[in-house]
Amino acid sequence: MRKMTEVRVEIAKRLDAKREAESPPQPAPIYDDVFAAGMAALDGFDLIADPSSSRADKPRTSFYEDDPTQADWRVREAEIAALPRPASLKPLVKWIGGKRKLVPQILPHLPAFTGTYWEPMCGGASLFGALLPRKAVLADINPHIINLYRQVQWQPDALTYWMKQYREDYEQSTPEQRSSWYYAARHRWNNSDRAGKWNSEGEEAATCFMFLKATAFNGLWRENKKGEMNAPWGKYTRISLPSAKQIIEWHKALKDVDIRLGDVTKTCEPKPGDLVYLD
Repeated sequence: MRKMTEVRVEIAKRLDAKREAESPPQPAPIYDDVFAAGMAALDGFDLIADPSSSRADKPRTSFYEDDPTQADWRVREAEIAALPRPASLKPLVKWIGGKRKLVPQILPHLPAFTGTYWEPMCGGASLFGALLPRKAVLADINPHIINLYRQVQWQPDALTYWMKQYREDYEQSTPEQRSSWYYAARHRWNNSDRAGKWNSEGEEAATCFMFLKATAFNGLWRENKKGEMNAPWGKYTRISLPSAKQIIEWHKALKDVDIRLGDVTKTCEPKPGDLVYLD
């Protein structure tokens, strides 16, 4: 008699194979011209940054490069600092295994703590958004979600700009153009490999990540064994991307948070008095 775990593994393998076969690898030939136009529109987007750069170690201010003194950014930061800090926040991104609906049941069971809040497998960070601790460490092994949080933390206005551009270009297109826009973005994402590894960095990459999740079938982020995003288009007319208000609120919440990329065994270093949420 086969063990239940072996049966589950076999079922999962068959489902993955079925989904892989159902996922269209590229737009229908009739849309080739539109797909080409979509690729041309994406030519200016640096979805994957140069791994040799040090941008992952410090905040970027590329959105304000026209101002050598960075005066505009300092003024903007002062304006943001004057805004009230939200009491709680909804997740920026829909994530598999997210705890948004379970937060009301989880909160009463959390012990009081005076130290740092640790969430080493943060995903959508629903519990962090509900607590909004002053001192926290958020981490995940997924580079795309970590890049999103870093961009919200470092340059919210640039991220808002790109979100607006993607949303407007998509929603103002015809159904054929939307399909080709999605597959062009997915193709560009999957072919932005540099230095032999998959890595995403920068506000354009964070926006493309959110765009693909918002327009993929059922908001699903799915990768094949090669690490390529392969979820089919969801045929949506309108898409839900974070608003400027949401991004700014999360920017304030993440302002002093330590955001780390890596496995839980390397990113979680709690001390007495800290609170660690692992799930």
